[in-house]
Amino acid sequence: MSPRSDRREVPESKGDGLTRYFYELTPEHILEAFGQAGVICQPAVRFLNSLENRVAQVDDKEGERWVAKFYRPGRWSLEAILEEHAFLAELGAQELPVVCPVPLQPDRRTVGEVVGIYFAVFPHRAGRPPDELTVARAHELGDLLARVHSVGARSAARG
Repeated sequence: MSPRSDRREVPESKGDGLTRYFYELTPEHILEAFGQAGVICQPAVRFLNSLENRVAQVDDKEGERWVAKFYRPGRWSLEAILEEHAFLAELGAQELPVVCPVPLQPDRRTVGEVVGIYFAVFPHRAGRPPDELTVARAHELGDLLARVHSVGARSAARG
């Protein structure tokens, strides 16, 4: 690779034709994705654990945290991602504790694309370690899960 090249060479043994796209996901492209959501970031990217996709976190200029989910190419169709986002919106409308993706610019869709990779941007919401599981907490979790299933049963998954 020449020192002036904008593209990193990917070793032949790394990934197939689709997963190789993740090697193109540089910090500059990640910041570009956040920019499409109108997030003006501090120039530091933190990568979060994810089994399937790539997930990055940034802080904006006011110190708010944001997360971008970059969907693994070849595993997620645009239709499946939009269906996932519509389901999150339905859950949120029913006051379930979910975090929905933010609209991107200029068209207000929730899915963008950089270097051939679909992505979505979410406000960061911290989780917390679970309390000791009591009978009352088990019933509360069961009720919450039932509400999720109730919303999901309204329409069949297509993707």
